[in-house]
Amino acid sequence: MRFKKFRGFLCPFYVVLCAMVFNQQSFAGTWTDAFEDDNTQEWELFNTLDEEEAKWWIDRGEAVAETFEPHHDLPTVWSTGELNWRAYSLSCRAKLVKAKDKPASFGLILHQRWEASSFYICEIFYLSKTVYITKYTGRASTLGEFDFAAKLNRWYALTASIDSRGNLKFQIDDEVFTVTDKNPIKSGKAGLIVSGAQARFDDVKITGSNIPDGGPGTLPVEPSGKLAITWGKLKRR
Repeated sequence: MRFKKFRGFLCPFYVVLCAMVFNQQSFAGTWTDAFEDDNTQEWELFNTLDEEEAKWWIDRGEAVAETFEPHHDLPTVWSTGELNWRAYSLSCRAKLVKAKDKPASFGLILHQRWEASSFYICEIFYLSKTVYITKYTGRASTLGEFDFAAKLNRWYALTASIDSRGNLKFQIDDEVFTVTDKNPIKSGKAGLIVSGAQARFDDVKITGSNIPDGGPGTLPVEPSGKLAITWGKLKRR
């Protein structure tokens, strides 16, 4: 008799549990861009450089970024999404094509709030053979520093993620680097960053509980030659 009552209790319990799981999954989404066309309206350029000193363009189905002299130590950032995006994962393929100076680096940005000068950067520095996970809130604060020797012209699978408790993870192929921010930035856009270098990015994917399904995605179109894109006026701080 007691077993029947217990089993009767379990039935509605499992119904509620399944409903909760379904509800969480129904609100999860994925935003993608494989750069197979010239639809760049969902991307925005942020930096402190002149238009002639930092450029992004699409070439053979890949996004290309390059910073030029004399300010080759300053970064160029290309971001997408909304300020309320939170606790998500950003992944892509990326490679460093040219390294111009000691600060040469490339990586990913999480929870970017440019007007507030706050964001996280997961970045690979080429000449110093180092990975940095850095928090910016008006000033830079290094959350983690790790050894990593990147190679030129080699594609890497990059994934950067942050959860609601401030746990950040940066994965490069099979190597994983983790840190925790006890006072995390709650939300913000996702982005790509390059400094003192030319780098290529492809197959961008952003997933999270409040990320909408969307993005330019992948189109079954064969790329034909180099398509140069002018991104308009650069935003100055």
